[in-house]
Amino acid sequence: MDRPSLEPLELLDQIESEFELPTYAVNWPIGSGDTFRGVYHRPRREVHLFDKEESKATKAKKGQDEDIATRGVDIIPIDDPRLASLIDADLYAQLLEDIEFLDELGSELDLDAVHAGELTPVFFGSGANNFGVQLFLDTFLGYSVRPRGRQTSAGRIEAVDENFTGFVFKLQANMDPRHRDKVAFVRVVSGRFERGMKVTNARTKKAVALSRPSQLFGQEKTVMDEGFAGDIIGKAPYTLNPTS
Repeated sequence: MDRPSLEPLELLDQIESEFELPTYAVNWPIGSGDTFRGVYHRPRREVHLFDKEESKATKAKKGQDEDIATRGVDIIPIDDPRLASLIDADLYAQLLEDIEFLDELGSELDLDAVHAGELTPVFFGSGANNFGVQLFLDTFLGYSVRPRGRQTSAGRIEAVDENFTGFVFKLQANMDPRHRDKVAFVRVVSGRFERGMKVTNARTKKAVALSRPSQLFGQEKTVMDEGFAGDIIGKAPYTLNPTS
């Protein structure tokens, strides 16, 4: 939102028309482009203020490639009398009008609909300046589905069961262009995963050592030492044949 863009309502309308998916704005931008001053977080009724000059100074000091998630963000309640002078009187008046409009819509965030793929939460911020990203991640974690059990041929396994179980849900080849690699993605269903542990393939009854496990985030890959229900493990190398 720190660059010129469509109006927030137009953006929401575009999502709904293109994907045929209703939206719910979890936060709301205050201005845009050169007038962008932050976001209003609706669940906690607080404003997170954006300082473009501070963001530039932080980037210059730490470098473009470094994480600036630790940069301080000023948070102020929506009813704080200082807010009008902090974000400009016109933007403050527009924000109050937008809040009234959003509240009058009357809809609540239905997490059951979100989990069913029938509604999407929407967040505003500035990815380039790492503003609003942490707020999005923290809120997303709160809205996401908790680890769930899985029905198997031997009965249902619950996430709270002590024994380790995992479900191979995807096989991917050639993820690294430098190697002919193969990776099996395993979602931990129950128990505790430990690097190097031996498990039994439920179909072939063969023992498999879970060596060289990795955790992938974008293009980054790190060694994974342990995991719990809901975690995803990348296991490589993996032989793609009917007995694997």
